[in-house]
Amino acid sequence: MEEGYVYILRNDSLKGLLKIGSTTFGAEKRAKQLSNTTAIPTPFIVAYEIYVRHYEEFEKTIHNKLAIYRVSSKREFFEVSIEKVIEIMNDEKEKPYYKANDKYSAIEILPQLVKKYGIYIEPNIVSARIYQEIDKVYFEYTKYEYIADYLKDQIIKRIDLGFIINGVDERDKTFKETVAIETNVNIFLGLDDLSMANCVGDLFIKEWFNI
Repeated sequence: MEEGYVYILRNDSLKGLLKIGSTTFGAEKRAKQLSNTTAIPTPFIVAYEIYVRHYEEFEKTIHNKLAIYRVSSKREFFEVSIEKVIEIMNDEKEKPYYKANDKYSAIEILPQLVKKYGIYIEPNIVSARIYQEIDKVYFEYTKYEYIADYLKDQIIKRIDLGFIINGVDERDKTFKETVAIETNVNIFLGLDDLSMANCVGDLFIKEWFNI
């Protein structure tokens, strides 16, 4: 009854395609492996991942449900919307056979943020996610820092969103770990500009604050 992660990866060089796979050691590590071992020029980004029991069977079930969208029977790439895949994965996840004690779940939101803020997003940021654990909700971003023109550090930072509250009651958190992660994603993307600046100012270039 082995537990593991089932993930969705995206890549800017593979427009419209999603890679759906599984691993025992976390999707971020798997994405990094693929980015380092394929000829694709841009990195793979984790768009979504969940933790389940019987993870290999779970992955096969998802592949079967998405068979009509599969590009090749020998590859794990699908031409389908990420919303549809997440919906199917979440439905299957609730079945007792697959249900595990969740370590965390995460949803990629950088495309939505770029659509909303455009050129004001810090260009070295390659991923932005809502990252939810049993007792915490984070905003997580990944950025590259270049050193001496030939070194490239990858920096991952998580910001605990627990400091954002509704009104004056410190117990009434805006981002609740007890709700579905999709709910927290929608709340985050609906923040006004001032709230966004106060929450995740590192996401933006300096010029944005002068608008």
